[in-house]
Amino acid sequence: METMRQSSVKAGETFQNLRLAPMPLIHQYLLRRQELLNRWSWLRPFRLERPFLGGDFVLFHSWLPGMVELTAPLAQAVKQLAADEAKPDSGPEHEQVTAVLRELGWLADEPIDVDALVLKTQEVFMAIQNPNELCSFLEILVERRPKVIVEIGTAAGGHFYCLCQAADPSAMLVSIDFPGGEYGPAPSKTDCNLYATFGFPGQRLEFIRQSSLRQYTLRTLEGILGDREIDLLYLDGDHSYSGVKSDYERYAPLVAKGGIIGIHDIWQVPNPEALPYVVNEAAIFWQELSPRVSCREILDQSSLSPQWSGNEARSRVWPPIGLGLVLDKHGTERLEKT
Repeated sequence: METMRQSSVKAGETFQNLRLAPMPLIHQYLLRRQELLNRWSWLRPFRLERPFLGGDFVLFHSWLPGMVELTAPLAQAVKQLAADEAKPDSGPEHEQVTAVLRELGWLADEPIDVDALVLKTQEVFMAIQNPNELCSFLEILVERRPKVIVEIGTAAGGHFYCLCQAADPSAMLVSIDFPGGEYGPAPSKTDCNLYATFGFPGQRLEFIRQSSLRQYTLRTLEGILGDREIDLLYLDGDHSYSGVKSDYERYAPLVAKGGIIGIHDIWQVPNPEALPYVVNEAAIFWQELSPRVSCREILDQSSLSPQWSGNEARSRVWPPIGLGLVLDKHGTERLEKT
């Protein structure tokens, strides 16, 4: 791509929606999840003299499609531009990346496109969620822009990526997961280093690699939060009945008045033995909890084929999985399903 000389940031442009990850972290992520390699075909080098995944960094937009590989000098230029430590005319690297990013449309200061965010996340960072349900959930968060989010169950980082984009640009996000847990591969330390690149420049991202069921984990979280209260508590960890109930009872007292508690996998799966974890036990807990609180169910029945048995590949059929949102843990009103 040829360089277009532009001396300054134009009105309506921002570098805040750019995300930059070191290539070694990408390599480790893909080595652990090789089934994603065919999905990463949309990543292309910034300049084509290097092999696929041969750059020093990967640059991507918060929600727009595409990813590009960068050399270290170009990545440094992006960091400086995002931190407002340089201008587009500060040097040849700054001019080059600014020109290409303008051509890609990645500098437009526009509201988040939730549909595009969900598509990007499911293709790149493997968010296991019915896309219509995830869109509905994120639309609620984008409207609220929570400033303190705690997620239990990080896995491949797809939901955490979405939460970072939907949160306030200065938000604190804490993700808790247990290496060696039973409900999907927990993130490695290298994965957490990659996930730390998901947020806005002004966000603070923290990772606790311990079981959420331990009192030590609760105390660690309280130390991180300080005097902050949680705006969104997202429970997607231990899916056993006792695990979900324990997470709710242990961490719900930290949620602010008017905050949200999200519980993943509330749909009663017709063929639970086809899935690798005990989905129905989270649904059983939700059935007990929901009549006692003000809540909202996000459940996409429209995507369910009448013939779906639970065995079809997720790439072809997206069954409803369900999200239960507790809007007031002290209330009694039950809100409508969506």
